[in-house]
Amino acid sequence: YRLIMESLHNVVKHAQAHNIHISAILTCVAPQTGAPRHQTPHLPDDMKGYLAFVRAAVERYNGDGKNDMPGLLSPILQWKIEDEVMAPQYWRGSGGDYATLLSRVYPVIKKTDSSVTVICSMVRGYPGLGKDPRLCMQEFFDRLTQLKQQRPYDVMDQHWMITDPSAPRAEQ
Repeated sequence: YRLIMESLHNVVKHAQAHNIHISAILTCVAPQTGAPRHQTPHLPDDMKGYLAFVRAAVERYNGDGKNDMPGLLSPILQWKIEDEVMAPQYWRGSGGDYATLLSRVYPVIKKTDSSVTVICSMVRGYPGLGKDPRLCMQEFFDRLTQLKQQRPYDVMDQHWMITDPSAPRAEQ
C-alpha cells in the first residue's frame, strides 16, 4: 500500500497548491508488483491489511498534527468507500459484499477521525450496467440487517446513471 499512499500524497500536494480540497475515494485494490494492470475492486482478501491502510490514510490526511502528511494544509474531510458498486467494472462483488466492507471500514475511519464524513457509494440506473441495481441494493440492505449494525455511513451517494437513447447527441 506504500505506492498507493505515495500517489495520494502527490494528488493532495498538487491539489493544495491550487486551493483544491480533496474528497477521497478508498478502493479495495491490492498493491501490485511489476507492470500495473487493471484490477476490479472486491472485498479484500487481506481485510486486516486493507483496514491498516485505511487507518493510515485517514490519519495521514486528517490534519490533527499526528503522523500527518508533511505540509498538509487542507485535511480530507470526506472519504467515499468505492464508487458505483452496481457496475461490474467498478465492483466485483455483491451488494452484500459492499455492506460487509462498509461495516468493517466505517468504525476504523470514525475511530481515526470522528469528524469526517463517510460516503456510501450507490448508484441507480438501468440493468445495462451489468447488475440489476434493485437486486444490488436489496442485497446491501439485507446484509446490513443480518449484521445487526447501525448505518455504516454518514451520507449515501445515490446518483443516477441513465442514458436516454432518444436524447440529442452532441456532434463530435
